[in-house]
Amino acid sequence: MTGKKAKALVLWSALIAVLLMAFAGLTIIRHGFSAREKPSQIETLVARTARAMALPARAKNMKNPIPNTAENLAEAKAHWADHCATCHANNGSGNTTVGQNLYPKAPDMRLPETQLMSDGELYYTIQTAFVCPACPPGARWVRTAKTVGSWFTLSAICQS
Repeated sequence: MTGKKAKALVLWSALIAVLLMAFAGLTIIRHGFSAREKPSQIETLVARTARAMALPARAKNMKNPIPNTAENLAEAKAHWADHCATCHANNGSGNTTVGQNLYPKAPDMRLPETQLMSDGELYYTIQTAFVCPACPPGARWVRTAKTVGSWFTLSAICQS
């Protein structure tokens, strides 16, 4: 490639980049930002990728140590009702006044994106800063309480 062609390619590339940035800027200005909007596919992809990258390898292989008995499941559902249902609903749908007015909205815990996560992935998500800062103090309690609270929460999620 000659010097003139290379220079022309760089200039055209720069012009295209500037036009794309201008288009993105105009779109943002005209549309604005709103916590009521559903996150874009790019936002969702970035958030899920960041969560996956932050997950320690050992966490993915963790198994729920709480036996799956009727008594433990009842306790897990009671824990869920006390600490999670305000945003996530008793059935895990996230269809509550609070849950639908968060950004991002409280997820439907019954969907494959959650149900296909390993015990360890769910536990790590509950225990770490990935817990929504909008969660009430009772929900943040699971981070510092005995880990059994988080495992009970996990049991309730898996039964959604």
